[in-house]
Amino acid sequence: MKKITTSLVLVLLPFSAFSGVFDTTITVDGKGETQTRLLKFDAGQDLFNSFKSKVLNQNFTNYSDSQAVVSAVSNFRGVTINSAFPVAGSTLLTFEIPSLGIRETFEEETRSKSGTALEKYLRRNKDGSLTKITKELIATTPTDPLAGNPTSLQGHWLPMILTQGLPVQESGQALMR
Repeated sequence: MKKITTSLVLVLLPFSAFSGVFDTTITVDGKGETQTRLLKFDAGQDLFNSFKSKVLNQNFTNYSDSQAVVSAVSNFRGVTINSAFPVAGSTLLTFEIPSLGIRETFEEETRSKSGTALEKYLRRNKDGSLTKITKELIATTPTDPLAGNPTSLQGHWLPMILTQGLPVQESGQALMR
């Protein structure tokens, strides 16, 4: 029974421990009121999608493309990102990573298209911004995909070894296959 309970805990741990690797606190000032929400995501892509009009409309009753000012402070695996639609009725999107000195603006026909322009900017990595972000993640974040979080390779590998055990030679050394 003890082995079953331990195995169950180890299997479920990644699902509960993973929350909060990507999150954003968004504040929307529109329609005469201010609303703030914390949104958490499993994937980095969802973090960037949170600035699209459809997602903002789903999460904020006071959001309107033509009337709201939106600002967000996001945690991208430990790296702080500030983004905003700082002017009501404007499609101007600002994007800033203070620790890296990255400051960009995007202004397309709609706010959603400005968000898509930001995504394309990051994917194309023309000025090396994505490379800078990746280097910062490697240098500073505790959520490294190899060893720094419960869903990492090490996070899965170590509990598996501990629950299954390794065959041991008479000398007391682990026998690797």
